[in-house]
Amino acid sequence: MNNEIIKESKGIEISIATLWSVFVKFIWIVCIATVVAGALLVGYTSFFTKTKYSATVRFNVVNILPDNPYIADTMITAASSIAGIYVEAAQDNVPVSAAVKHGKLDDYFGLSEKDTIDKVAKMISAKKDSPESTIFSITVTSANKDDVLKVITAVQEVTPDTLTDMNIVPNGYEGETKVTTTARPVSLINGPEDIVTINPSVIRNGIIGALVGFCVSYLVCFIIYINDTKVYDDATIKKSFESPVIGIIPTWIAPGEDKKTINKCKNNNNVERKYIEKIINEKTPFAVTEAFNTLRTNLCYATVESKCPVFAVTSDISGVGKSVVSVNIALSMAMLGKKALVIECDLRRPKFNMVFNTNVSEGLAEVLSGMTPDYKAVIKKYGEYNLNVIFAGHTPPNPNELLGSEKMAKLVAELKEIYDIIIIDTPPAFEVSDVCVLSPILDGNIIVARSQHSNVNSLKTSIEAIHAVSGKIVGFVVNDIDPKQHGYEKNYEYYTKA
Repeated sequence: MNNEIIKESKGIEISIATLWSVFVKFIWIVCIATVVAGALLVGYTSFFTKTKYSATVRFNVVNILPDNPYIADTMITAASSIAGIYVEAAQDNVPVSAAVKHGKLDDYFGLSEKDTIDKVAKMISAKKDSPESTIFSITVTSANKDDVLKVITAVQEVTPDTLTDMNIVPNGYEGETKVTTTARPVSLINGPEDIVTINPSVIRNGIIGALVGFCVSYLVCFIIYINDTKVYDDATIKKSFESPVIGIIPTWIAPGEDKKTINKCKNNNNVERKYIEKIINEKTPFAVTEAFNTLRTNLCYATVESKCPVFAVTSDISGVGKSVVSVNIALSMAMLGKKALVIECDLRRPKFNMVFNTNVSEGLAEVLSGMTPDYKAVIKKYGEYNLNVIFAGHTPPNPNELLGSEKMAKLVAELKEIYDIIIIDTPPAFEVSDVCVLSPILDGNIIVARSQHSNVNSLKTSIEAIHAVSGKIVGFVVNDIDPKQHGYEKNYEYYTKA
């Protein structure tokens, strides 16, 4: 029974580490958005926001009471309510209408009385000092200082008369007792010098703009992050799958490559990599050699019970470097003293001739099709180690049928009697089913995922296809990791300088 290696989706798990990862990953975007948003709001405030002027008058509601204790107690407690009623009345344009008429504001503004009332109402606001207070204030705000002075003068002149009313309260006797309510000024506007200038707060608006820019940009980046299914490093694999990462191969510039070509390949999947002589040797960077040694060690622990384990090296899509990984796994085993064989079973798009910088035309396809009866004739020895290679040969019209044939199973069975380990380079499992038909002869599958190239969803589909034929996943190899971006460079430098 297969071990389930795909983690079940349990929704988005948001942690401080995740939030920090988003910030680190998109730090430049967030920082630029924060600065730009702050600068835009500062510019808008400086050039488009007008200076405003404000004037406030305050009144205290009082009751002129008759000589009646019952009436006195009642009306003192009612003053606060009356103040609240007047504030509501101010919002309903009751005192505004009186101010317009008293101050002849319609003539001042050159508008009809109705339009003037609407205009002044937008300039006026009223409130109580506190819910229990008898003091209320009226404020007039406008971008024109003269308008403020004209309106506030009219308002403060009509407010006492507007508020004055006759409140009728029973006194327990026949008849009625009259109580006069009025508003006495607490503070008034006496001239232009009492009007307050309200300048736009450039610093405050800049901070607000920066905060908005940060929050919006971070939210967008967070949405992108949680929906991004691209593989970046081993952390991506560990987050999505249960099977272990058994190898991390850093970016490797081989003799036939340069940084410009590698960058083009990373940005464009259609650009072909140059794999010539991309085989570990004495000139190979230490980090790469050590990475394959680590991968070899992990594989040895995974195969202690098998005399000659047979591993397929596959991937989700093409162009991830699985052929190079296949060859170097086998070579690393050979360097350990094992008799290793690597078979190129990617009969559709063979790459071994490019990797080894050779031109071998006869290989596995000829053996399986019967054109070359003796398989030993197509086994090639590489270098001074115990590494043998079987190339793909000519591309056949029916690669899937050949790989799934009884002849292939018999060939591998015979080879297992000769070698200590067999590595099979297969086509991408997401694209074709060749690796699935090989499943009965395999001890396990090694999945190669390339940084910034492979996709978690296509990897899951590939693994599901392998599971469907009872295939076993040994682990993942994350290829083409940039040591500088993922923190591996310092680890390797420690040993290279020792």
